[in-house]
Amino acid sequence: MKDKPLYEVTQIRDLRELIKKRVKDHPENPCFLVKEQKGGEYVPIMPDKYDKDIDGLGTALMTLVNKGAKVAILGETRYEWFVSYLAVTNGTGCVVPLDKELPAEEIESMLERADVEILIFSKAKLEAVEAVYGKVPSVKHYICMDKLDDTKYSYFWDVVKKGTDLIASGDKTFIDTTIDPDEMTILLFTSGTTAKSKAVMLCQKNICKNLMSMYSFVYIDPKDVFMSVLPLHHTYECTCGFLGQVYRGSTLAVCEGLRYITTNIKECNPTCILMVPAMAEMFYKAIWKKLNSDPKLLKKFNTGRKLSNGLRKIGIDLRRKLFKDIHETFGGRLRLLIVGGAPINPVRSRSSIRTKTVSVSSQEGERTYSSVITRMMRRPRLPWTAMASIIQVTSDISITTDSASLPVVRRTLSLQRTVRMYSLKRSNISWLKTL
Repeated sequence: MKDKPLYEVTQIRDLRELIKKRVKDHPENPCFLVKEQKGGEYVPIMPDKYDKDIDGLGTALMTLVNKGAKVAILGETRYEWFVSYLAVTNGTGCVVPLDKELPAEEIESMLERADVEILIFSKAKLEAVEAVYGKVPSVKHYICMDKLDDTKYSYFWDVVKKGTDLIASGDKTFIDTTIDPDEMTILLFTSGTTAKSKAVMLCQKNICKNLMSMYSFVYIDPKDVFMSVLPLHHTYECTCGFLGQVYRGSTLAVCEGLRYITTNIKECNPTCILMVPAMAEMFYKAIWKKLNSDPKLLKKFNTGRKLSNGLRKIGIDLRRKLFKDIHETFGGRLRLLIVGGAPINPVRSRSSIRTKTVSVSSQEGERTYSSVITRMMRRPRLPWTAMASIIQVTSDISITTDSASLPVVRRTLSLQRTVRMYSLKRSNISWLKTL
């Protein structure tokens, strides 16, 4: 890491530039792989369609509210969520992503405190929306991502069509509106607190700086396919798993739900997966449970591991062949895991050094204030930093760490000296200069 140069990245000023440059630079790569129905086949969404849908929805929203209005999104990960997010940030106003698992009372409280004017929601959250309907005076418009019989709710794609028609007739209110990168355009609510959740303000400069810095030292190829598993209302998933893929020109496949992870992995054959430590631990335990249930298989695995370690010392890497069955469980193409939100079990990661092909670091510092930001974590049980939570899979099932991510304080300090990192304090970027 010390002598490794940073990767070149595209400079972006705001999130509108993010999508416009995606359309220009990687028009042939799908932005998303989505399913129109449970159990169906993945359907690609191309950059041009995504861009037009954003402009269409944004134009329509600006006929409903004044510029700068708060627009909340409540729903599961789906294409309409992606469209709504950038349609708000790219000209309409301030987006307020809400946790879809919240009870109606908490949703009502957040809508009221954020002074939300438009609520975009999915049919899955209709019961909660019905419970808060009319109770928050500021909310004037309710838009459902699914078609409903109740006329008090507008249909998402009818709204998009209205905006598209306005653009065709010459309306450029949304397309030409000025974006201030330092203005708050994202309002997040913290989770995991005992009292009322706190509101956190972010601007587009925060997110853009995160993206450019993260991908300057973590290479994501335009041909990579990510799978989205985590909830989008968290800035970790939203930035790394959603905006990051639009930025880099790669593709994001939407997982149908936790129970469908294994099935969806085999269907979309991802090269990268974003997850939290609990998921990594689940995969780890599942692999070892299967191995320990069959003595012959365990013996074969241990023999293969010893053979692999020996061959690697002379520059021969056969891990993908030796551990092919385990690779197939992850679709056969997996090369990168990104783990964040909490620390990975250091005992687990240390015990796996040299036997696995994953380079382990943890990204606990990100939380809600920004996206992939590194922060020094000095806790007795985890004396190591999180560098964008990267777990890089080079070949197979095993986990190995490089010198930049070993859970040792002295390695961490060395990394801090050689890498220019930054952290976010609320809506201001502060740089941590090299020591």
